[in-house]
Amino acid sequence: MPIINPDDLLDYLYEEIHNFLVTEAGEELGHNEIDISIETSEKGELNIEISLFLEVTAFSKLDVEELSKKAITYGGVIADKVCPPLVNLHVSERKT
Repeated sequence: MPIINPDDLLDYLYEEIHNFLVTEAGEELGHNEIDISIETSEKGELNIEISLFLEVTAFSKLDVEELSKKAITYGGVIADKVCPPLVNLHVSERKT
């Protein structure tokens, strides 16, 4: 089902990325921050920027950078599935 409202898309992406991180990292994941911004250009293109701050437990062997990349890619795949077919979608990692 396509999601057109950017606020609904924001909530949906946040929940999906959060669930992805919990599934991938399990108990090794501590506090995490997911920041997503969605802007609509004058041409109707959706620009989505995702930034993550992940904290892992002291004994974790997780590659946090790799997990972040996977989560952002996953966010792009999910956004592509739920956006109407004619929407041009750009998902990128926000550089901090």
